[in-house]
Formats: sequence, C-alpha cells, structure tokens
Amino acid sequence: MYTLSQANAYLGIFMTSSDQYGSRFIQQKLETATTDEKNMVYEEIMPKALALMTDVFGNYVIQKV
Repeated sequence: MYTLSQANAYLGIFMTSSDQYGSRFIQQKLETATTDEKNMVYEEIMPKALALMTDVFGNYVIQKV
C-alpha cells in the first residue's frame, strides 16, 4: 500500500483527493499520519482548498485536515 508521500509524488494530493478512491485513501492515511505527513498534505492542498471544498470527494479530505 502507498504512503501519503508516495501518493503525493505520483499524483499529488490534490489530484488524488478529487477521486473517490483517492479521497478515501487520503482520509484513512490521515488518521495515522505523522505530523510531517499532515503538514505535507496541508501545504499541498491549501492553495487549492476552494476547489477541493466544492469537489464531491475532495471536500471530505478538507474536513479531515
């Protein structure tokens, strides 16, 4: 299974968050993520937060962060 860092390297958190399965993956990983991993996700999604907030799957990732 991939880590958050690997998902970010391959697709980016933003692209992964807007996909149904990617959104679930990131939500699950955030539950056990280290502080560094959470900060990485935060830094990646904040510039695109508005788009994720209005995305059918991305909004759940925003709620987890």
